[in-house]
Amino acid sequence: MSQVYDRRVLRTKKLLREAFTRLLQQKPLEKISVKELCDMSGINRSTFYLHYRDLRDMYEQLEEDLYRTFEEKLERFIKEEGKWYEYLLSSKERPTISIFLETFHFIEENRDVAAMALSRSSERNIVMRIYKKGKESFLQEFADKVSPEGLSKLSYYYEYIASGCVGLITSWVQGGMKESPEEMDIITQEFMLHTPLPTLE
Repeated sequence: MSQVYDRRVLRTKKLLREAFTRLLQQKPLEKISVKELCDMSGINRSTFYLHYRDLRDMYEQLEEDLYRTFEEKLERFIKEEGKWYEYLLSSKERPTISIFLETFHFIEENRDVAAMALSRSSERNIVMRIYKKGKESFLQEFADKVSPEGLSKLSYYYEYIASGCVGLITSWVQGGMKESPEEMDIITQEFMLHTPLPTLE
């Protein structure tokens, strides 16, 4: 019985999410009403309020789910490819870092919520949260491997590279994702190859 209920909940949320995304493509969140969303999704208002307090709550839940899923991907990448930083320090060429390809695939698979999230400019913007989480993980890996001065340089290096990646992702999404994740991965890797690491001594 619970499995049937769970499937119904998932279906309900899927319909609401799809309708919400379509509406957000037409107007800002503040201009959308619950009635409008329910009419478009075919879900009644009482069912909507079983899952969300209001439209802002729905938006933030969708964004939070997206962030948590990506956070798990990042942590898995660090665990499974834990020696990537050694190659970064020792190799004259950049190693292939699969997290970029995974990121582009992830955004493509969640393009509706990603498009919504990228339109936010506040500190809760999912891109800014991923940006900060990535920096924390990046510097943690190097903390006991380079000097304090080297770590400071790596912090600037991360800011430089990551801000470029955020710009690439934003342009890609806003441009309708015409390139495949594989093509975007190649573009990112090419840019990184032409961005030398700072001297860490």
